[in-house]
Parts: sequence; structure tokens; C-alpha cells
Amino acid sequence: RARRWTLLVCALAVAVLAYDLAFWAHLDRTDVLGSDFSASYIAGTVWLHGGNLYDQALEIARHTALIPSGYHVDLPFITPPLTAVLVAPLTALDLPTAYRVFSLLQLLLLAGAVVVAVRAAPWPASTGPWLKRAAVLAALAGAGAWRLLLLGQWDGLSALSLALAYASWRRGDRGRAGAWLMGGALIAKPHLAIGLAVWLLAQRNRRALAGAAAGIAAVLAATLLLAGPAAIGGWIGSLRLSAGHSLPSTLSGLTGLFGSWIASDAAVQVLAAAGSVLALGACWLLGDRARRRPGLLEPSLAGATALSLLAAPHALTHDLALLAPALVWTAAWVACRPAAHRGLLVLLAGWVLLDVAARHQLDDAITTAPGRLVPLLLVAGAAAAAHACGLRLPGRRAATAAAVPLPSG
Repeated sequence: RARRWTLLVCALAVAVLAYDLAFWAHLDRTDVLGSDFSASYIAGTVWLHGGNLYDQALEIARHTALIPSGYHVDLPFITPPLTAVLVAPLTALDLPTAYRVFSLLQLLLLAGAVVVAVRAAPWPASTGPWLKRAAVLAALAGAGAWRLLLLGQWDGLSALSLALAYASWRRGDRGRAGAWLMGGALIAKPHLAIGLAVWLLAQRNRRALAGAAAGIAAVLAATLLLAGPAAIGGWIGSLRLSAGHSLPSTLSGLTGLFGSWIASDAAVQVLAAAGSVLALGACWLLGDRARRRPGLLEPSLAGATALSLLAAPHALTHDLALLAPALVWTAAWVACRPAAHRGLLVLLAGWVLLDVAARHQLDDAITTAPGRLVPLLLVAGAAAAAHACGLRLPGRRAATAAAVPLPSG
């Protein structure tokens, strides 16, 4: 029976992947020229010519010259400076070809992240190859991978650094784990790793923290050497533009959840900030629990990843790609538990619900009930991870304690 389930998951995942790749292959030239990657491509050309990476007027002028007349584009360059340097070699190609190469590269990096996770995860000795294949294919068939491919986004790199950090942690190499986790995040998507940084701090492991500091220092040194201090200042100045570039109701984090319920931007920001503080507090609790009980690494880190996406000031559908390696290592952990078959079905159901919700709403402005579904499902996933780690609400803990009879005297 279990074999039939894994074969069914593999078949459906392959079908979804085939559809996603066909959809990507048939994008027209206008969609390619207006992709998110195009902003990095333009920034790469600006860097090669010694220009100011964060001169948005210059970026838009160069971008407008490449697109058909009458087509409007509003894609400011707001990622860290090193991304422009990394893309610069692709500017030897025309933009459509460079987009295809970059999108496939990011998908391959995401596939690499999933493979790293499946090899490092604690699968039971009795696990057959088909369960691992089903986990890999399901992870790559998610909406995050699809949007990553379509938009030419950077989440493949971020997912790989997360997976390498997990694998290093599993091997006991805390220093390298910290370097991969924080250094990798700083290259392209530091705003998605705030919760992960809190999780790492809660570990209170000197080697991990030293590794994180070394990783951050290495990325900053490379940025200073290749892009210069002005680029770092320009990027910091662009953070305000990044936070306000998308409507709140289009986002996949807590800002998007409250933005889909409330019309007042000020109220949305206050509620999102309060919710993010709670999410970061939960990341600390998960990290502390994994420190005390190392066998809870998988649900702890997976929950922190979901919470980090919720707390991010700017998270969109393609950023769900970070959950792909987390799905794999969580599947391995669940497979080691009692009633593993039921647990794996619950995990699969949650992943499918997240995928359907993400594909249905995408990054559209949602202002009707029940609001944005992806943040709600991320909250549910984080709550499940917290439950797996033995975390309970104070009221429930007190009620449980009251229900236990005291020994007589």
C-alpha cells in the first residue's frame, strides 16, 4: 500500500513538473523581458560599466530601451550588490537567452538543495528508494519552484545554502552550518532569514555563531572588493523602496495576511510587526528546544523556516522554494516516528494544500474573505512543527499539569 502511494506521488509530481516546464518554455518575449531576472541583468550591465547600481532612473531607462514600445516596466533593482556581480557574466548573452540560462540554473540549485537534504536526512534503515524519490519530486513540484523558474528569482541559491547548513549541522560541523546559513542568506535574500538568525542565536553554540560571523564577513568583504562601499550604502537605501514596492495584500507573509483583511496600511504594518515579533519569539523557542534535544533538529528548523517567511517584510510565492529542502528532511524525520504512514500522509496533505493555495492566489492582490491563504497555511505548518517539538501554549500546559493527579501523601 505504501509503495502505491509513493508511486502515485511520483507520477503526479512528474506531471506537475512537466506542466511547469512547458509553461515556462512557452513564455513570450514580453514576459521574459519583464521578468524579475531582467532587473538583475540590467544591474549587471550597470556594474560592468562602473555605474551606480541603485540609480533607479538609470536602471529603468536601460530597461525601457530593451522592451517593446508601449510596455511599462517597474522593476527596481533592490537585491544586494553581489547579485549584480554574479549575473554580470550572463550579460554577454542577450536578455532572453540569459533569462533561460539563469532560470534553469536556479532550478538546478534548488534541485541540488533537495538532494543535499535527502542525503543528509535521518531516514530509517528500512526506507526504500521510492519514498526518497517521492519526497524529492514533491518538493520540486511545488509552487515556489514554479514561480522561481518563471520569474528568474534567486531562491534556488538561498535554498541551497539552507540545505548545506542543515547537512553541516547533521554532521556536527556547527561552524560551517552557521556560515552557510547566514552567509548564504546575505548574498541574495537576507530578509527571508531573520527568523533563521534568531533560531541560530537560540542554539547558543559558539562555533555556529563564529561560523555565521565569518560567513557574513566573507560576503561583505566580497561585496566591498567587487562592488565598493557605495553599493552597500545604495542597497541599504533601497530597503525602504523594497518594503513598499508591493501591495501588502500581494505578499505571502504576515503583512500579506493582514493586508488582505484590513484596508489601512498603517494598521497592517502595526499588526504585521506585532505578529512578526511573535513569530521570531517562536523561532527562539524552536531553536532552544533543538539545542536541548538534538533529535528535534528537523521539525525545529522546518518550523523556523516557515516562521522566517511569515516574519519577512517582503515574501512572495517564489520564496516558498525555501521550504523544498525542509519538506524532505521533515519527511525523513516523520518516517522515523510511530504511525509514520499516517504522519507522512498528513505532511503530504499540508504540502498539497500549500501548493494549491499558492498557485490559486499567486501574487495577486487578495482583499476578499478568507484573505491570503498561504500565510494561514504557514502558520498551521509552524504550529505543527512546534507541536512536534513539544511546545505548548501556556494555558494548555497548565491545564495538562492540572489534569495529572498528585501522588498521595
